[in-house]
Amino acid sequence: MEATTNSLIANTKVYCELVSIDYHKDRDMHFEITQRFSYGQEPYWYILHNGYISDMATEVYSVEHQTKQDAEQALVEWLHEQIVNLLVSYKKMDNTFDFNWKDANRLAEKYKHLIT
Repeated sequence: MEATTNSLIANTKVYCELVSIDYHKDRDMHFEITQRFSYGQEPYWYILHNGYISDMATEVYSVEHQTKQDAEQALVEWLHEQIVNLLVSYKKMDNTFDFNWKDANRLAEKYKHLIT
């Protein structure tokens, strides 16, 4: 399996674990890379994520990628950014007010190596 595919699998696993402790619906767990053919022009690749908890539609969806590998790499980078943002916010959780503090604290510790 290609390195980018392995990174996608690893990052989606971490992302799904992180969003599962707080709020998610099933569609937050699915990502697609699709080739589009339009108006007789050269085809391009784009990323589709129809989740509730991210702004991926405005961040990544509108970008046309010339190759599938470019789209995969863009998704890896987006997922990593989201993972870092979640981990940073989890580290700031106050156990007095946040009901998921124990899970958030555990995951922040488990994945602290991803924050660079």
